[in-house]
Amino acid sequence: RAIELGLAICPREVGPALRLAYPDQPFGEWLRVAMEEVTDSRGRRSVFRVERDGVGRWLSAPWFGPQDMWFLDAQFVFVRSRK
Repeated sequence: RAIELGLAICPREVGPALRLAYPDQPFGEWLRVAMEEVTDSRGRRSVFRVERDGVGRWLSAPWFGPQDMWFLDAQFVFVRSRK
């Protein structure tokens, strides 16, 4: 659906750049970066998540397996397609 709306997946550097550029992220907000997955040393796939909780501001890459589902209120970050 995102592609139909003129959006595209983000380059991987968007996750770290967004974390640095978004210092007043609201408490409790989690943004998942729509991107090509990264793979850790164990072969687990993940995407960046920019979040703020009671401890601080984070850039994480939690593992997501084929059995995992997204909550309906999950927020994703895309870029506008150049096409």
